[in-house]
Amino acid sequence: MPLRSLTRALLEHLSENKYLLIDALLPPGYGETHLSRAILGLDNFGYRYASRKAAKRSLSSILSRLKREGLVSYRGSSREAQWRLTRQGKAHLETMIARSPPLPHLPPQDGIVRIVTFDVPEKQRGKRNWLRAMLIFCDYQTLHKSVYLGTRPLPQEIIHEIDDLGLSKFIHIAGIGKKGTLKKA
Repeated sequence: MPLRSLTRALLEHLSENKYLLIDALLPPGYGETHLSRAILGLDNFGYRYASRKAAKRSLSSILSRLKREGLVSYRGSSREAQWRLTRQGKAHLETMIARSPPLPHLPPQDGIVRIVTFDVPEKQRGKRNWLRAMLIFCDYQTLHKSVYLGTRPLPQEIIHEIDDLGLSKFIHIAGIGKKGTLKKA
């Protein structure tokens, strides 16, 4: 169950919204860019950058690569470019979607509060980002970068994938019978 790539997120956004302005996504952490970043899922999937310059360089390099591959084109000056998806880009996106496994079916919420904590090593950053994405997909809320709170059991597909990726030794899941002093944020 691979994490949705930034390339795919950009192509999906272009497919649905017809064009993209890079400046609409920058800088991260500011209210005026929150909606655009949320649409692409940039903040949910670990795509955070130290600075506006680093973020712009990364997004620009991905869009430049996609342009070389003939998947996107742009209009306007490089500073105010409006990026668009080409026919070849639409076909490529459809292939990506067809090849990707479906997201797991979410079990219903059962009211049992669960805390998921993990300490996945830095060397396995991609797996750690995948885990965060799956927890967010399962409606778990972030309490800390590696502590999540939710009221639904994790789907069996995710549990099996955690085992297959060798992450089970880094993850602890605890159920809470009574809420006590925990308050919903």
